[in-house]
Formats: sequence, C-alpha cells, structure tokens
Amino acid sequence: MLYLTDTALDELHEIRRYSIREFGKRAAYKYMEGIANIIRMLEDWPDLLREKPFSNNLKFYPVEKHILACTIVENDIYVLRIFYGGMDIESIMNELEPNLLEEARILNMRLKALRN
Repeated sequence: MLYLTDTALDELHEIRRYSIREFGKRAAYKYMEGIANIIRMLEDWPDLLREKPFSNNLKFYPVEKHILACTIVENDIYVLRIFYGGMDIESIMNELEPNLLEEARILNMRLKALRN
C-alpha cells in the first residue's frame, strides 16, 4: 500500500492552491492529475523510486516540478514530503531525515494496529 503523511497531503493542497492562483483551475487540475497518476504508479511499481547519495534511508521520485520523498516500511510506501525541485533537498534532508523516518515508523505501527 501507499500512504501520504499529513505533511505530504498539506503540501499537495498548497501545490494545488498555488497552481490555481498562478496558472488557473484547468492547468492546476492537469498538474494535480499528473501527480496523482505518479503516486498510483509508484504503488504498483515501487522499484521506480530512486536512492540519492545524500540519503541512506529515503527514496525519491521526480514528478512534474516536484520531488516525492518516500520511505518503504514493511513493503508499504510512505510519501513523507513533496518538495519543489528547485529546493536544496540535500540540505533539507540532512536536517529532516531522522524525523521523517520516525514519522513513517509511527504511522506504520498505527496502521498495523488498525489492521489487527
């Protein structure tokens, strides 16, 4: 399964708001549809996620002008953050990675408890 954290969902909403404001509803819809299609594709083909030299535990996938930062826990994919591609992701990951991994671990434990 593939899950988005609350932070990733908030970032999707912000991308949508920005896209509507800057490019209009029609363009925003197409952009968001492209992101949604990639997310669905990654659920079926998690091997498309790529490692980066600055992170030992996270995997990444570019989509449009953004990059999905993900981790895999017990065969479930967690989209942790959605970054604008122009950001210095390496510096951000050095600071955020431990917290993101902990967030994924906790979310995984909660979901396991719900399944049982």
